[in-house]
Amino acid sequence: MKNPVRSLTLALLVLLLSALACNVGGGGEPTPAAEPTAVPVSDTPAPSPTEPATAPPEPAAGPGGLENTQAATVQVIVQGSQFLEEFIGSGSGVIYDPSGLVLTNNHVVEGAAIIQVQVEGRDGLVAARVLGKSPCDDLAVLQLNGSDFPYALLGGVETRVGTPVYAIGYPLGDPVQSLTSGIISKVNLQIATDWADFSRAIQTDTAINPGNSGGPLVNADGVVVGVNSASLSSAQGTNFAIAIDYALPVMEQLEQGENLFWIGLNAAPLPAEVAAEYGIAVEPGLFVYAVDSGSPADLTGIQEGDFVTSIEGVSVGADGTLKTFCDVLRSHSPDDTLDVSVVREGARYAGQINGRPLEGGAVVIDTGGDTGGDTGGDTGGQVPTVFNYVDVQDNSGRIMVQLPDVWDTTPDDLKLWGSADLDSWLNSFGGTGEGEATVPGFFILASDEDQTVTDDRVIEALDSLPVPGNCEYDANNRSNYDDGIYVGAYDRMVCDVGEYITLIAYDPESPSFIIWIEGYLVSDEDYEVFDKALNTFIVLPGN
Repeated sequence: MKNPVRSLTLALLVLLLSALACNVGGGGEPTPAAEPTAVPVSDTPAPSPTEPATAPPEPAAGPGGLENTQAATVQVIVQGSQFLEEFIGSGSGVIYDPSGLVLTNNHVVEGAAIIQVQVEGRDGLVAARVLGKSPCDDLAVLQLNGSDFPYALLGGVETRVGTPVYAIGYPLGDPVQSLTSGIISKVNLQIATDWADFSRAIQTDTAINPGNSGGPLVNADGVVVGVNSASLSSAQGTNFAIAIDYALPVMEQLEQGENLFWIGLNAAPLPAEVAAEYGIAVEPGLFVYAVDSGSPADLTGIQEGDFVTSIEGVSVGADGTLKTFCDVLRSHSPDDTLDVSVVREGARYAGQINGRPLEGGAVVIDTGGDTGGDTGGDTGGQVPTVFNYVDVQDNSGRIMVQLPDVWDTTPDDLKLWGSADLDSWLNSFGGTGEGEATVPGFFILASDEDQTVTDDRVIEALDSLPVPGNCEYDANNRSNYDDGIYVGAYDRMVCDVGEYITLIAYDPESPSFIIWIEGYLVSDEDYEVFDKALNTFIVLPGN
């Protein structure tokens, strides 16, 4: 059976990338992506606005002016990743040195195997490589092949609320450059997103669309005042750029080949409910869709498809942003040893960034008893399990159902049992009611009867079943069952711990089989497995 976590990698990559303010698509011409998801924003008091202009003045032209900055603004085209060779995306950037140094967003180039740049006025694409990047600041510096490039002036000017500004870039993958205008609405914003966490952002009503990411936000003289990064999809005209005075000291380190707040993970946060929906985990974390070769994460053994749940003992991704993850990285130097916890294919691993590689692999099952799986030590019942399901047949070869691959599904374990004679099996079980339900799990039977099964036979079978001594039977807790294939009824009994559920059903199209599914359920994992069994249970044709 295909590993569910691995099979979801591609789907999650598309989901995660659709939240970024750069254009993504597959093969051929890039196609527009969804706008970024809502951006949590908290703002510090901003300077009182001056008298804002009702319309931006005419842009300045000539050397050092807006036209020169437009010539220095490039389209950044990326291709490939470690597992998706045909992925193509595009963003924007700005050349700030004639030697071909380009400032852009990290999320534009994150995970790219090939980077090429379209420079205004030059034929063909120019190859580029990443000199350094800071994922938490969403900044990267590229080096172009060649020389004598047009370049823009960065910073050195006052920016305040009401300042007219322009956004230059290549939105929606269009190879034709665009220019949009507006004013600065707010300054000094703290922005935490699912791909970055930077503390000095500019809010503007200047249109910033997917593909504008990494391009310059400039004043009327063409001086770069910000790096376009995101738009708030829930509020029209609310767009954000990283303030250039915040970006400059970061950029100076990146151009020296130094990565900041980086361990080599191309990852995005998933809250617990989203992780559970995709079958990855039932806790928050960072879904890893690529790992940089030779990076600290790679040397630790983290792989594409892993789910990082904590770093240095701190849970990450719970709020749907990278803030906590970035807070940890900013609190340590690049060579510090950091504990890391990872869920991979339902098993938990632990290791260290800049330390020991991942170890473990034990599946931790929080059932409070013997579940047939390796508990991996004393966890205090706090670590949930992500199951990998496999097809299992019973001893009679007549039942097929999906169960966790860590379960002992041999008949002696009574996790799965089949019989060609239901009455004989019932007699062997013992109908005294003196036994107790002690082992979480469930039992499954199918009986090949000579007689035709009816609704009355289902009720008769339910009434004849023994009640565990530590559970209470209540006739009012009997309900009808119909899943579209099998029909019948089931009882729910409250026990000292958990509950006992007994289902008796049959197939109206083939009523020679009576089906019995009985489960003693204690933990959330028990209910998950029981529900999975109900959805995948099937009686196979006889020989």
